[in-house]
Amino acid sequence: MRLRMLKISAVGLALLGFSLIGVAQIQPSPQGPQITAIDFPNHITPDGQPVSGVVHFQAPEANVAQIKMKVLQALNADGQDISKNSDIQDASWDPGVKGLRQGEIPFNIATKIEQRVVIAATLIGSSGPGPSKEFSFDSFLQPQTPSEMVLIPAGSFQMGDSFNEGDVNERPVHTVTVSAFYMDKYEVTKGLWDDVANWAADHGYDIAADSGSGKAMDHPVQSITWYQAVKWANARSEKEGLTPAYYTDSSQTTVYRAGSLNVQTEGVKWSANGYRLPTEAEWEKAARGGATGHRFPWSYTDTINETRANYYGDTRYSYDEGPNGYNPTYATGGFPYTSPVGSFAPNGYGLYDMTGNVWEWVWDWFDPNYYSASPGTDPHGSASGSARVERGGSWHDTAGAGRVAYRSFDSPDAKSDDLGFRLVRTAP
Repeated sequence: MRLRMLKISAVGLALLGFSLIGVAQIQPSPQGPQITAIDFPNHITPDGQPVSGVVHFQAPEANVAQIKMKVLQALNADGQDISKNSDIQDASWDPGVKGLRQGEIPFNIATKIEQRVVIAATLIGSSGPGPSKEFSFDSFLQPQTPSEMVLIPAGSFQMGDSFNEGDVNERPVHTVTVSAFYMDKYEVTKGLWDDVANWAADHGYDIAADSGSGKAMDHPVQSITWYQAVKWANARSEKEGLTPAYYTDSSQTTVYRAGSLNVQTEGVKWSANGYRLPTEAEWEKAARGGATGHRFPWSYTDTINETRANYYGDTRYSYDEGPNGYNPTYATGGFPYTSPVGSFAPNGYGLYDMTGNVWEWVWDWFDPNYYSASPGTDPHGSASGSARVERGGSWHDTAGAGRVAYRSFDSPDAKSDDLGFRLVRTAP
């Protein structure tokens, strides 16, 4: 169905029952009719029923002859462009307000498709068009989790070593509240790395498929620096039509695509819908799987063995059931002894390999004293440092490194055959 015009309503029409998008007022200009605000719900139901909106305008010359609405973007839940198949298309009409210097133009939008839409509205006067104003909405039946990701719900958790058995930098245990986000179910595979990196190499990035290694296409990519992981996250975002998270400076105008740049916190668009590395707090909340006070990502026991993760067994740890040495199922064909992603049971959130397989880069600079001063809500780590945090342990690390509270770190230009990553997206 198309955008359609309603019969003009009286000035002051109230749209009751909707959560309206707030649009800042702008000063009228004598050069053309001005849209001062657009009222339309943030969310509509895809049931084909018309939903009312209102364009507020000022026209010093009382010359509004036409209104145009142009669909700038229509995306499905995976961020793919569906503009050609959308049932919402461009529309224009005479709103019948010529002679009025201010007023309201009602309109209807109806859809039967789940999508996220951005529309630009423009008023045309006798001397030409005025400035456009955008509004957006979605028609998803419920918040859609991106493909191959899981929703980590907003909430608080106890961060740190509650067993008092790890390094001092894992304490004090403290309460952290984290906003909702999506996380990759699996560590980034070599196959996915290659797909995005090949695209990136043709679109201004200095990464390529051979920038990362992998034992097989379904094994985690490894030997990736922190810088490469961040650039790859931006490339994955741009490839899927999402807004990148990382920029070269605090103006957030130039996407980070090349070089070894220590992106600052102010250079991260945290609200962007694109991919990024998890913060250390996000990673630990996700790894705990919604459970409290446990050593590993699973909550049914606080021990580990070769059936639960790909790690290096060492029964000198009281909580390691063994056997000793590399996991015999995957210790074949030479190093690295990685395993196909998802080879072990997921945690309570549906995440795989949060212990073992490969270490995972996260956003934060490592600071051994950060837990004593960490903000209580959505901490982003220290403002500077010399090493970035890694989490989760690996195929040749012992059980102690696989604890969900364990903090490791390395130079952001480090790479090794036991170091990879997974990404997150901020939830709407």
